[in-house]
Amino acid sequence: MERIRSGLGVIDLSVSFGISLVVGIGVQVPILPCSTARMKVGPPFLRPGIMPAPVAVLYMRTAMSGFVAGIVPAPFVPHLGYLAAVALLLLMLAWWLRRRPMLSVAALFAALAAACSLMHSGFWLSAKLPVSCTRVPVLVEGTVVSLPRRQRGYTGSDSQRFEFAVGRLAPLACDAPRKLLITYYGPEVIAPGQGWRFRVRLRPPRGQVNPGSGDFARWYAQSRIHGVGSSGQYAQRAPQWNRPWRSSHHRLRARLSAAVTAALAPGMASAVMQAITVADKSGIRHRLWVMLQHLGINHLLVISGLHVGMVAGLGWLLGALLARWLAAFWPVNPRYCGALLALVFSGFYTALAGFSMATTRAFLMIAIAVIAVVTARRVTPWQVLLALVLVLAANPLAVFGSALTLSFGAVAALLWLGGWSRHAYAWQRWSSVHAYMSLVMLPLGAIWFGGASAIAAPVNFLSIPFFTFFLVPLALAGSAAVLLGATGWGAMLWQWAAAPLQVVMQWSQGLELERGFVALTPSAPAIALAVFGLVAAVVPGGRVRRILSLAIVVPLFLAPRPPVPPVLALLDVGQGTAVVFMAAGRALLYDTGGGDPEGPNQAQRVVIPYLRASGIRTLDTLVISHGDLDHAAGHQAVAAAMAPARTWYGGLHSAGHDVCRAGQRWRWADDIVFQFLAPGAAWGSSNNRSCVLLIDVRGQRILLAGDIESAMERELIRYWGAALSAEVLLVGHHGSATSTSQSWLNRVDPDLALLSYGYGNRFGHPAPVVLRRLQAQGVVALATARHGALELELSTSNQWQIRAHRKYPENWRL
Repeated sequence: MERIRSGLGVIDLSVSFGISLVVGIGVQVPILPCSTARMKVGPPFLRPGIMPAPVAVLYMRTAMSGFVAGIVPAPFVPHLGYLAAVALLLLMLAWWLRRRPMLSVAALFAALAAACSLMHSGFWLSAKLPVSCTRVPVLVEGTVVSLPRRQRGYTGSDSQRFEFAVGRLAPLACDAPRKLLITYYGPEVIAPGQGWRFRVRLRPPRGQVNPGSGDFARWYAQSRIHGVGSSGQYAQRAPQWNRPWRSSHHRLRARLSAAVTAALAPGMASAVMQAITVADKSGIRHRLWVMLQHLGINHLLVISGLHVGMVAGLGWLLGALLARWLAAFWPVNPRYCGALLALVFSGFYTALAGFSMATTRAFLMIAIAVIAVVTARRVTPWQVLLALVLVLAANPLAVFGSALTLSFGAVAALLWLGGWSRHAYAWQRWSSVHAYMSLVMLPLGAIWFGGASAIAAPVNFLSIPFFTFFLVPLALAGSAAVLLGATGWGAMLWQWAAAPLQVVMQWSQGLELERGFVALTPSAPAIALAVFGLVAAVVPGGRVRRILSLAIVVPLFLAPRPPVPPVLALLDVGQGTAVVFMAAGRALLYDTGGGDPEGPNQAQRVVIPYLRASGIRTLDTLVISHGDLDHAAGHQAVAAAMAPARTWYGGLHSAGHDVCRAGQRWRWADDIVFQFLAPGAAWGSSNNRSCVLLIDVRGQRILLAGDIESAMERELIRYWGAALSAEVLLVGHHGSATSTSQSWLNRVDPDLALLSYGYGNRFGHPAPVVLRRLQAQGVVALATARHGALELELSTSNQWQIRAHRKYPENWRL
């Protein structure tokens, strides 16, 4: 642990040294004295003497560019050994290019970046939870270091989720993680900065890996969360292990969040006010978030650089006014006073936002601008690159987050547009910026959100001024009043801000906004073309060329073509099931995964993005094997998004839908036939009501068994006999010991068994006895928890080609 802390201290020291090095560039840069015997060649900044300022600036820009070029791809390297080899090769390249100083500097700092990423990944892996401690009850003491998120599950149980800095963990064999994400189901009220003792069942922070959707393990890694756990009723107060100042801003956020809740009536307006005041999004329910996404303004609920910049501007204005007042007593430079207050105000608001990526980037930019103003230096776009270097040096895994791409991408687009724009009037500049940024958000939205709102441009045209000049100032003024003790004034200001917001929210609920959301799943070349077109569109050169530049953005709206050869995909939906079968442009979905039926659920996170990324816009068939939530929670979401032509249910369901029955058959072509083998007349338990589906494609048979248990397996063996044989078997009930009996395996006789279950699940799936049966039978077993999403494509030679999406792990993965 001491090694880890000392290593992090080295990182902080190196970042601080980098800041001082860049800020210290003046008219002349003195170089440290060193021996001249070996320094006749090499970069000028390594030679003794004085370097002219323009040359120094040029080398520093080259160094920053090399650092970014080296650190961005580093987290994608498969193994730490490979990353170390890359760093060594870059270092050798820097020496080999020593007679070309500029290239040598770029290679040297790229090697430094690779080494920085290597160090971060090593620290991250050293704190991983041992596999032997998965789901083992442990006693953990430490400090709450985040704002607890209170939520009510779809089962009706209340919980609090928070980040927890570990001080002590027993047994000692499991005492590796330094930071946990804990979900607590007990009655105690958890607050930031408090010391607690919990009994927790932990699991490694592994995420689901699916094509078309995000990887939650990357979020764990960039947040430095080493374990995920749940705690029941046991919780005791304990000494605070962490330094109090490290959680002070979270305590302040909790106080203001509680004040907003007390001042405003429960509802959407209160949730929005909490989000823009202290970045507390616990009140933002999934339905509200989707509504705001369809409006194209959900980015306004995330405290971003826009908000921080506005607060800095307010601080600058107040500082200038204060300096004028103080000038009557002693001479004060308004520029210095304004810069200081801008830095203080923006830093305070960044702390209220929990030091998120976007706000940290904005604060760094403001700090660099303040230093430039105080030292009488010109602020240039290269300061954006400096901020990027500092962010990535502190956390190289930040490249995985949408905040980095959206934040720096938006700033780069604004700087690029500003460099070419020549509009004389403010309204023209505002209109051009708004139109251009609306186009820029199309490829960014396609990458991170799978689409964009068609009405985002006009809605943002009205919403951004409303948030910037009315909502955020009142929210901050209310916060300041509460912190100064004027709680009544603060509540009144928040109520003024919430009143028009509530009217707008209620009006928006009556609109069919889902029709305004355009799903975008373009290919990588289409995204690259769109970016190139947007970059070229603002360069002067005639209207026709600009129109042609924008025309190459059109492929962004073209959906990928559905796969022609038959594809079976078992998606990684955790503890649940979701199977997609596609052939000849048609698609069948068997189950939708688990989650909350009202959202969020696995259908929204995984299934629908996968279908869209595969070029599927409507489903031919939807099969819900039975009513358990781990199979059917996303039914409504899939029905709304994919409009299935026909839906089959297992068991008793609402009228107007077909109930699957043994013997029902249909076909897509002569060589693609579907048949239900169960349930029959006697359904039995809920699991035994499952729709058992047999798919015969070109003589290759796939058996999807739902959650049937051994009693139903015996009935099917008795009734269907040899007709049960299949090359591919979806193992029943996630590998439970109550299913997949030896007689069932003997009759089906599969070559390949697919298992869908959550890693470290509380049910103990899959049962060891089931795995032993599969091994004894000589069956190849593949599991989503281990391999991620599994795609099986039937080749022209009638062989299944298997693609596992967790096959090539990055160097930081646990």
